[in-house]
Amino acid sequence: MKTFKTISIALISLSLLALQGCVTMTGEADPENTTYISEQQVSPDHKLYKGVKVGEVEGFAGTSVFPIMGKVSPNLNNDTARESIERTLASADLLASSNASYVLDAIMIDDGAIGAFGMETVWSGTERDIKIQYVLHEINNRLKLYDEVITSHGEASCSDKCFGLYLQERIAAERSYLINMKNMLNALIAIK
Repeated sequence: MKTFKTISIALISLSLLALQGCVTMTGEADPENTTYISEQQVSPDHKLYKGVKVGEVEGFAGTSVFPIMGKVSPNLNNDTARESIERTLASADLLASSNASYVLDAIMIDDGAIGAFGMETVWSGTERDIKIQYVLHEINNRLKLYDEVITSHGEASCSDKCFGLYLQERIAAERSYLINMKNMLNALIAIK
């Protein structure tokens, strides 16, 4: 009986040591930091003026604090990505409040997630390249007005005062999402 208790305590101790790194310090990318607020609003005679609603938003992985889930890198999920896209469109008077004529779909192609095993060291900085496909089409006839994959790049380093691997990656991810939203919005504003 004493041997059984000793083995049980040893196994529990080893399990606790093995699971020690399973909860990591990370957090989902913040929609506040990924939303591009445009200084330029479209005029009422613009083709897309208050006429775009956000349709399908898919492939955004989100973030889990448990490495077993395989999603520890800071990412937007589908709901927070939708929120960021809607706020970006609204900042330029493109978001429809009720009667939309156009639908914008967003599909994550590559989130550039790195994770702890992909980062060399926290001192060398972190980069995130994100690829999102945006498809804008008319509601009535599904005619595509815009269909592009936008690639964006974000970086974070020691100068950002974040020494945790995932905290640094979150800053890089948020910067990359922000640039992506900006490029998408500028492309839609350019549609005549």
